[in-house]
Amino acid sequence: MNPFSEDELHDLTYRVCLASVKEAFPHIPLANIIDPPHREPDAVLARQIAMHLMIARFGLA
Repeated sequence: MNPFSEDELHDLTYRVCLASVKEAFPHIPLANIIDPPHREPDAVLARQIAMHLMIARFGLA
């Protein structure tokens, strides 16, 4: 990883947020956290938590 590449840093932060949320929701496949089906409220919640981490903790959107 190039620490001076904004795109790579953003991608890595996104992956770290997804991985941390995956630990809290081990029953949800990672693909469903990334693109949650409407019929799975847990997956929708997990995605919202990951996005909140990115925005509130890391200042990324």
